[in-house]
Amino acid sequence: MSIFKGFTSIAGFDIKKVVGVCLFLLTFISSAASASLEGRKNSFISQCDNNYFDQRKKPATFYVMNPNVATLDGTVCRGTLDAFLSLLKEYPELKILEIYEVDGKQCNESKFQLFNSIYRHKLEIVVVEGGVAVSDGMDIFLAGNTSRLETGSRIGFFSGKPLQDNEISMMKCEHLYRQYYKDLSLDPNFYGFRLRQQPTALWRTESVYFF
Repeated sequence: MSIFKGFTSIAGFDIKKVVGVCLFLLTFISSAASASLEGRKNSFISQCDNNYFDQRKKPATFYVMNPNVATLDGTVCRGTLDAFLSLLKEYPELKILEIYEVDGKQCNESKFQLFNSIYRHKLEIVVVEGGVAVSDGMDIFLAGNTSRLETGSRIGFFSGKPLQDNEISMMKCEHLYRQYYKDLSLDPNFYGFRLRQQPTALWRTESVYFF
């Protein structure tokens, strides 16, 4: 290989042998990861109620990268809780949830059960480079045992009140938000803060306040 011509060793190590070992290890790791997923489902799609879900949007979908890492992309709906619980049943060893573009603003009890399930499982939540977590996506981010933003990622919320889907009243919705933030040791008045803020940007044609 011409790339090694005239440059065959570093500190006494044969470059070709070092590269060969590295390639072998990468192949081994890749094979091990594939084997650990073999026979197990690797995608979990939210089954959303057509009456209260914008069909132009993608239902929130969990995709398993390896037994410890899953990604989440799409819009949270009532069915996202069941998708997450199915994910945990298949991969109880899950440690990290990576957010790509996640939003959602319907108000129903199942989404608070989702947030609390994520919180109880003590996941690390990562909004990946260039990723966006809006409203329900932001609340999932807050549920992490540890949470971090990668370069160029953003979190925020849609302006105005959450959308009511007739499952619960707006008064009950506000109570659930305040209780959720209290459970996270955040100021329950953060919900009121959300309602008072003016949008700072348009995202997917909708008004959003980004931090």
